[in-house]
Amino acid sequence: MTMNEKRLVVITALLLVLLIVKSVVFDPNLGKLSVEQNEFVEAVRTTMDEMYDDKLMYKSTLVTARIVKIQDLNADEVVKFEVEESIELNYHYKAKVRKYFLWVIPIGEITLMK
Repeated sequence: MTMNEKRLVVITALLLVLLIVKSVVFDPNLGKLSVEQNEFVEAVRTTMDEMYDDKLMYKSTLVTARIVKIQDLNADEVVKFEVEESIELNYHYKAKVRKYFLWVIPIGEITLMK
């Protein structure tokens, strides 16, 4: 193995270690949450369980989904969605959910609102 190949292997190993640390330590840390935010987190987890309950990759835990960010929307950012003429939904919280392959490799993100 030449010197350049050894350097590439070392750099790849270091980047893999950084990805593992980021995915395991930093992403799942939501910090201190208010009571409303904790209720929102539970609602998001329930929604994720319902969405992915019948998927084989999630059942076998090859793919996992974690909430990585909770955001309060300001008054101007509140999303209004009209279901019918008489029903209007206002979303005040936004959650970023990241999907991981083998608990480490990010493979996608979705955003859920309440």
